[in-house]
Amino acid sequence: TPLCAYSASGIFEGSGGSFGAGRGKIMSTAGVAVDLTRKRVYATDQLQHKVLVFSIHKEDFKSKASE
Repeated sequence: TPLCAYSASGIFEGSGGSFGAGRGKIMSTAGVAVDLTRKRVYATDQLQHKVLVFSIHKEDFKSKASE
């Protein structure tokens, strides 16, 4: 489930309700978004004319490394 969506030009369009109240901008649609305020990295994916931002969980990396 995406956290929020941006237009292809980088303008914030909306969120699932818990990703802030203000507008923001995404610098690139290249697969990674960085929140400099919270110091977090997010995965992005472009679907038609929207850029979707997804959470990356540390647990996912740990479980994959042990396989």
